[in-house]
Amino acid sequence: MNFLASKRLVTTAFALLVVLNMVLLGVIWWQDTQRSLPTMHHRLYGGRMNILQQPLKLSASQQAEFQQLRREHFQKVQPEMESIAILKASLVEEALKTQPDIKKIDTLAAAIATTTIQ
Repeated sequence: MNFLASKRLVTTAFALLVVLNMVLLGVIWWQDTQRSLPTMHHRLYGGRMNILQQPLKLSASQQAEFQQLRREHFQKVQPEMESIAILKASLVEEALKTQPDIKKIDTLAAAIATTTIQ
């Protein structure tokens, strides 16, 4: 009788896989319940400690200054980001046409590349 086709081996392997899957799900569930990390939104937008600030151990005044500099930077680059978004939308629109104009695509790509964000 073929050892690999025996009913006993198949049943044992199936039972072992079920047990291993249950253990894996238990470990994943345990890790998920043990996390005390803040949500991504909390970390990125106004949480007590930004993802960059935590390893740096900034003081309260340094955190406030960092947030102010960050806010000023994003306000300063917002117009360029909007113009890049418009150019990217035009590029995608042109690229998805049935007969795309390669020269126009090259021009849009060059315009995106030359847009400087300071």
